Amino acid sequence: MSLGGKDEEIKASMSTYIQLKKILGDFVDDDLASGGSVCENIVLWHTLNTDKTIVESLIKANYADIPVVSQNIKRLKGLTFRDFGRLSARLLVGLRSANHTTGEMQSIMDVL
Repeated sequence: MSLGGKDEEIKASMSTYIQLKKILGDFVDDDLASGGSVCENIVLWHTLNTDKTIVESLIKANYADIPVVSQNIKRLKGLTFRDFGRLSARLLVGLRSANHTTGEMQSIMDVL
């Protein structure tokens, strides 16, 4: 996979990923591999709502049936994000291209 149009390196601290990984462990990678809707929604809700009780209610209403999420609602509720990530999940994990060497389909996250 190659990205064109920019001569500079892509720099990403991946702080959101790291925060979620510390709380949810391997679930984050599994979620991202299947489209990332759980993690993406948790980040979106935090970004759109300054009231943590709203975020907690949304997490409970949508993901209470996922054990690792329901067990960590208080920690997930406590997360803070300044703004939307510079690159969306759809771009990072949704855009896929064949590796020219192996033929394997990869996302930008796979390459990073």
